[in-house]
Amino acid sequence: EGMGQGDVKMLAMIGAALGWRAIPAVLLLASISGAVVGVPLALRSGRGMQLPLPFGVFLGMAALAVLFFGPTLSSWYLSLMLR
Repeated sequence: EGMGQGDVKMLAMIGAALGWRAIPAVLLLASISGAVVGVPLALRSGRGMQLPLPFGVFLGMAALAVLFFGPTLSSWYLSLMLR
């Protein structure tokens, strides 16, 4: 399993609201935050990677971060990549 159809629809709405150029940043931030939360939960639960974790929450948080801090995040990320 991976992203469900609800996640795809939510990402389409985020793209419509923030513009298509925001989608890679939202996906990157959502994936990182999902991993930061999901890996410790999976290790602690004893169920490993069988523990379902809704991704929409992380998409929403990442969309808010891009909305409020988009240019700052972009310049910081580019400065890391271009060193």
